[in-house]
Amino acid sequence: MYCHVIEATRYEDEATRRILRAHPKGYANFPRYRLRNRLTGDRLWDGYYSLITPAGKFLTGLLPGFAREFSTEGLNLEVVGEPPRTPGAVEIPPDFLLDGSPMRSYQCRMARKLLQAGRGLGKGATRSGKTRVISSILKYHHDKKALVLIHSRDIFLQLVDALRLQTGEPIGVVSGGQKWKEERITVGMIPSLYANRFDRRFAKLVKTTELVIQDECHAASTKTAQVILRNIPGRLRFGLSATPLEYDEYRNALVVGLFGDIIDVITASELRQHGTVAIPHVFFRTVPEATPEEIAADPPPKVNWMDQESSLTYYQWAFRRGVVENPRVEEVIRKDCEFYVRHHLPVLVQVDTKAHGKRLLALLKDLGAIYLDQDDSPARRRDERAAFNTHERPILITTPIFNLGLDFPALGALIPIGGGHSKVRIPQRLGRGYQPKALGPNVFFVTDLLNHFDGKLLEHALHRLRIYSQTKIAVLYEPDTPLDLGLVAA
Repeated sequence: MYCHVIEATRYEDEATRRILRAHPKGYANFPRYRLRNRLTGDRLWDGYYSLITPAGKFLTGLLPGFAREFSTEGLNLEVVGEPPRTPGAVEIPPDFLLDGSPMRSYQCRMARKLLQAGRGLGKGATRSGKTRVISSILKYHHDKKALVLIHSRDIFLQLVDALRLQTGEPIGVVSGGQKWKEERITVGMIPSLYANRFDRRFAKLVKTTELVIQDECHAASTKTAQVILRNIPGRLRFGLSATPLEYDEYRNALVVGLFGDIIDVITASELRQHGTVAIPHVFFRTVPEATPEEIAADPPPKVNWMDQESSLTYYQWAFRRGVVENPRVEEVIRKDCEFYVRHHLPVLVQVDTKAHGKRLLALLKDLGAIYLDQDDSPARRRDERAAFNTHERPILITTPIFNLGLDFPALGALIPIGGGHSKVRIPQRLGRGYQPKALGPNVFFVTDLLNHFDGKLLEHALHRLRIYSQTKIAVLYEPDTPLDLGLVAA
């Protein structure tokens, strides 16, 4: 779990601490970074968080990267002890799992590389079959007690069913609302484990765990996940996600420290070559800029762009006026939803807030729309998702609870109305539509907004356009519709 610096010269110790540090996201906006000593002019804080304790202890996963940086400075590093590795060749045949469905070549490759490394991260694009990789690792290490971690209740239920089917073993569960049950393979909800961290059952579980896997491992940098993972002494550690590392140097260091480096990558291009994902087509709809009368009726707040809180307040105003309360945006959404429903394409509308979701529900209810958020029971969310996937629900409006990991095989159209321009969040949102379609062309459609209402909203739209272009996703503009592509019947 941890490495310790046993012996080092003063210069080597300084180099170690210089290497083992990282910037947190947005550090330049922290008040203590901007403040300076009046006498010397030096900053009160250099913007770094240390990754090593004063006693010289740091997470084992950081060792390979640290060793590389250490050697580039011309310093010698002696490592006592060996990292966990699977001895000999690892073979994962296509028929390794028990659900009757063969593993794809890229799934076998990722499982094989992770097992050989003994620890590490697997980066797999949406629909690459990361659950099958997890099952193959668990089945390969059939003699080790394993804990699989997940942070979302909806993904938890889906994961438990898949592991039971693919490994042929009973699956233990640790989740709020269910009886604590341990098996050779136990799936634990991170919030539930954290809430029980002072329970004797928790102490016994983490002490006896020899193999730990976290699905959607980008969440490993959270406080709750850190507490759990740092208590598990097991050396076999694996994390899988479509986006294991985000745009935050410090959080990335925590994830790498707990699991290790990225060992293998399954790209979206590789999936498209195998024909295992549906192909998205993005339609940008233009929203005109605000009129002087609209601005005067609800003027923007004064903003100091050097102040993070002030700039955030301005963006919240722009998003509220330019998206949530903009009748032109509602007109675009209504028009495209009518088109999709008319052509029997189930629509998933993704919003960021409850208020926005309920506003859109009022707009689309006569088209058969329903709205789900985190306040709905897991049973209702599961039932409504099943109804959507059987075409009984033409429009499903959700908050970010459904942005990750869940399957929507019937999804024909996606309207991500939450805005933003994250290179991590955008692919996650699109991932809900990637499951191959049973009927018709293997495609799905996305409605996005080229929003001229405010400069900040337009800037974000252009960033999203760049992300689509970089991932080779087809982008079309008004007045084009799916009819023009010949992919839906008139």
